[in-house]
Amino acid sequence: MKFRLLFLLVGFFGCTPDVSVQPATDNPSKAVSLDAFMVDQKVDAAPVVIDPLAHRTDLDPADRVSIMVGGERRWVSRETASEHGFTVIDLSNDWVPHILSERLDAEGKVMENVYRQVFVDLANDRIDADGVPLTKEELNYLEVYGIPPSTGIIAQRMLADEEKACLRGLDYENIGKFQFIPVTNYGKRRQRNRIKKMKKRVARFEKKHGAITAEEARSIDASIALDMIELAAQGTIEQAFNDIEERLYCDLHVRKRFRHKKGRRDDGFQKAVRRFQRKHKLYVWGLLEEVTLAALAQPPQEMNYRAFVRAFRERLISATGILEDGSAQVKGKPAKFTAADGSEQEVPNLIADYVRVALKALELESHQQLLAFFQTYGVESFDQFYVGVRLPERPEYYSDHMSLSIEVDRGSVWYDFPYTDSGRPKRQRRKFFPTLNLMLDYNGKRFPLVSWRTTIGGWFEEMAENGYVYLKYKQSDVGKRILRRVVAAPTWRPPASTPVDTLRKRRWLNGKAQNVVSYGQLGPGYLSAFGLVAGYFAIEGKNGRPDWDKGIRAHGSSNYMSILSKKGYSHGCHRLQNDRAVRLYGFVLSHRDHELIGNLNAPYRQRFFYEDEIYEIILPSQGFEYRLTPPLNVEVLEGRIEGDVEEPIEDWMEIPGRDYPVLVESEMDAGIPANILDSGVEPKSNVNQPASDK
Repeated sequence: MKFRLLFLLVGFFGCTPDVSVQPATDNPSKAVSLDAFMVDQKVDAAPVVIDPLAHRTDLDPADRVSIMVGGERRWVSRETASEHGFTVIDLSNDWVPHILSERLDAEGKVMENVYRQVFVDLANDRIDADGVPLTKEELNYLEVYGIPPSTGIIAQRMLADEEKACLRGLDYENIGKFQFIPVTNYGKRRQRNRIKKMKKRVARFEKKHGAITAEEARSIDASIALDMIELAAQGTIEQAFNDIEERLYCDLHVRKRFRHKKGRRDDGFQKAVRRFQRKHKLYVWGLLEEVTLAALAQPPQEMNYRAFVRAFRERLISATGILEDGSAQVKGKPAKFTAADGSEQEVPNLIADYVRVALKALELESHQQLLAFFQTYGVESFDQFYVGVRLPERPEYYSDHMSLSIEVDRGSVWYDFPYTDSGRPKRQRRKFFPTLNLMLDYNGKRFPLVSWRTTIGGWFEEMAENGYVYLKYKQSDVGKRILRRVVAAPTWRPPASTPVDTLRKRRWLNGKAQNVVSYGQLGPGYLSAFGLVAGYFAIEGKNGRPDWDKGIRAHGSSNYMSILSKKGYSHGCHRLQNDRAVRLYGFVLSHRDHELIGNLNAPYRQRFFYEDEIYEIILPSQGFEYRLTPPLNVEVLEGRIEGDVEEPIEDWMEIPGRDYPVLVESEMDAGIPANILDSGVEPKSNVNQPASDK
């Protein structure tokens, strides 16, 4: 040992840089450099540190999770991600929401949800609503109906748009200067009135504040600034229309079947606009108004990025079991809860907070970053793709079994017949709209987690035994109920009073147009009367008796305008936008004890006769059922009764302007159409009784 130390000292103070030493080995003739020796000594002396989040290339796609560490994308195993606090979010093309996810029975066998694969095929543009394979020319835009596009589809859109020359020369800034561009004769008349009113508003403003620029006016009155910008841009409105039309062509929204003639504001153009609105989840109808124009003013890649964020949001919600979206209100003010420390805190917009944190952690905060992400991994990678992010703790009121309940405020209620004695429609203005609140009892206080627009019943057409259609008031029951049954991908079994012309449709099959049963509204599916999921309200049975189901549901709906418009009503049920219904019941199932009942194999057949043709409805299943244990408490509030009539009118009322036969009292009471050959309606007391409302 002394010899080795002396030898090292000689080496350090010698003049030759390439001094070699003879290590104590079995082969003294082999020499190593001093530098190498010292490095080896340092390695031997330092503790070996293994990075637990090291990048791995040996993982199966089903087990690997993409995370970001110090700006570097790495693959780690699911187990490693979970151990280190990462929440795994599924970006795979076969993702489905919580209510459609695979479940195991008591024996560990998969309980099949028959609609799961349909949802996946729709999200990946493989089939249409009727299950028919899509051609290359057709695309599904189903976000407004609760089915976001798969990650692979969004990647295809972004990569394709990056190559489209026809999208590069459009003046998006000019389009954004307009709040309305007329596309119909009515729209042209409306535009003339708009311009006159805008000029008057701007003149009054300038009289008070002087002649200032639109940018200067923005800090005083933002709406006046928008008016000033639009008035100054009127000379370029035709160019804006031409750019919009070019974008619709380039984005494949103008279909051959629309018969649109270029440059014309025809019906085909409006249909193309509606496809654009559906693609970008705009809840409006076919007109070039403020919301649509604001979207058209954004470059396509920015709109693709927003589509990704929306799709990512739904996946994050399923992965985390959260629901709060900032909508919760009490008497028009943000809802609050009492924390364990006694402080009052607002119910957070947890979804927005989590999405923001997750996208920042993944470095996907812009369309440029997302495009680079897709270019790195390619479209094919998203057949199976998972990402991991560290998220903040959920609020303290979360638990495995939360004290949840549902409260429906019916808002303004009109029982009056909607026509005057002279047959003119009555204006029945609603000051308050119906709201569905998911309530939570926590720390001695009850508060909503979300407050969403919904529907209540109103006046609708129904067919009497004599085959004539009348108006009948469809009541939304008031009082305490329970929600025991949640059914994913439910089917709607039409009651006998359903007008039969609504049960069939015209469809192009085998090279020709044919009349077929309208299975879209029957389900299962996003277009069905009950949407993608339904919760069954019932009066709880006592003393061993079954629950009394009066046919009222809180369910999803494709008819989103009936939920959002001022004049929208239902047949008595409480409709929700499909994506919200999916979130609601996914949250309930995540935080309430429940049993898996599974697929309800309850075959249903009904025949009906219409215009010399006999149709037959065959529904093999009612959907996939979950049963809450115990059930959720539900209360439907009376609301605010408007008008002169204080109770629902139960009579069938003649529609003004139509001819009717004279009915005897027994016919008025029967309410069963004679041309329904087999109604299939079960007794009212049965828990599985088909709903008479949509």
